[in-house]
Amino acid sequence: MRLTRELTKRSSYRYNFLTNRVVSKWNNLSQDSVSLKSINSFKSRIDNELFGNGHNKRRKTVKALQGLNADRR
Repeated sequence: MRLTRELTKRSSYRYNFLTNRVVSKWNNLSQDSVSLKSINSFKSRIDNELFGNGHNKRRKTVKALQGLNADRR
């Protein structure tokens, strides 16, 4: 499923609508990601495609640093 961007001539506020902001990112996703059956598998695939594996590593690093700060107190 491909999205199309709405053309706005009179005002710029519609240009900032969510549907107009995400069109290019949505259209760049693989067809396998778009057609997944469950929400959780879709979200997981989107995280991997948009953020790569570094996204999950960053969360773990932040939690580890928070744990270290708690130990120092």
